[in-house]
Amino acid sequence: MTQPSDHQPVMLKEVLQGLSIRPDGVYVDGTFGRGGHAAKILAALSDKGRLIVMDKDPQAIAAAQEQHAHDARVTIIHDDYARMKHHIEAAGLALNVDGVLLDLGVSSPQLDDAQRGFSFQTNGPLDMRMNNAQGETAAQWLMQASEQEIADVLWRFGEERFSRRIARRIVEYRQHTLINDTDTLASLIRECVPSPRGKEKGKHPATRSFQAIRIRINRELDNIQTVLDDLFHILKVGGRLLVISFHSLEDRIIKQFIRRESTPPRIPKGLPLRQAGITAQVRLRAIGKAIKAGLQELADNPRAQRGAQNRRTSRLMRRVYWLMLLVVLVTGSALTVVYVKHESRVLFAELRQVQKLQDEEMIHWGRLQLQNSTLLTQANVETMARKKLGMVLPDNVQIVTLPTDE
Repeated sequence: MTQPSDHQPVMLKEVLQGLSIRPDGVYVDGTFGRGGHAAKILAALSDKGRLIVMDKDPQAIAAAQEQHAHDARVTIIHDDYARMKHHIEAAGLALNVDGVLLDLGVSSPQLDDAQRGFSFQTNGPLDMRMNNAQGETAAQWLMQASEQEIADVLWRFGEERFSRRIARRIVEYRQHTLINDTDTLASLIRECVPSPRGKEKGKHPATRSFQAIRIRINRELDNIQTVLDDLFHILKVGGRLLVISFHSLEDRIIKQFIRRESTPPRIPKGLPLRQAGITAQVRLRAIGKAIKAGLQELADNPRAQRGAQNRRTSRLMRRVYWLMLLVVLVTGSALTVVYVKHESRVLFAELRQVQKLQDEEMIHWGRLQLQNSTLLTQANVETMARKKLGMVLPDNVQIVTLPTDE
């Protein structure tokens, strides 16, 4: 087996601790990269263990083949981690995976290779595809996208304040010249963005725009959401997911997912239920809080150091989230009841609607009772006799009202 390259995997110690690897377990590395994490996971597995590695980058898959092609414990899949569920089900491992690792974003080898077009540090083709064998390149997209679409992408995926100004300049420039290399795009952006000051000082003006275009080309945020939603078809009960994120957009999706799936639904007021009675609706449990790279790693690993600087300046940092899947199965009389959060929310919505209708009926009933008691007064009976029945009552006639039998 060939050893992985000198590439330093981020937060390796924390990842291994978080996965709590079982020697005979089944694990998935959805972002193989150059194999730093995968090699250490594999070293902790016995002959009965199994490791599935995935990556959409052909160069990463070539590295995986070189390192692990002859290891029977390893399955190598050239595909996006968004299709993890499909491959796990095809392998007959649905709900049998002990742990999943995702190291999001662009990898160091991709940034360092000018031909991939991810970085503005060295000129190269404006590609930016994680899988450079298929799909639309960044240059192709920039040459045909509308000004509004470009501006929206820069703002949504890069939080670029000057997105409209940059989009306008790109559209103007492409009318007479192709935008097909990283230097050209970086120069156009530099014309539109003032020199960074304050917390942004020292940051290249094209940083946010390059990030935004890369995310758009590779559908990165959509893919993250897809794999998170598929977790409950992949992990076994007690299985763990670890995600290393780099920027705030990834970070936000992960945090919202954890909060949504680890928080029981709120009980509407008036329902005869206790909070403890619906804890079965929780499908995940967060293990601890987000973990940041330590001081030693920040000193040793340039990429981690870069992330730490972004954290201090723009609240961006690589994070590891430890999640434990908790699926509660209740079995009785050969019946298995699986509490699903979505169904529970529908049930509570229906119960709230029933309660609302019941309240309205009680109000209506009270009004009828009040009206009935009013009608039974002598004055109202006399009035009804005269107006409704056309009766003329002598002045010396006395009307007596009698209560009705219940």
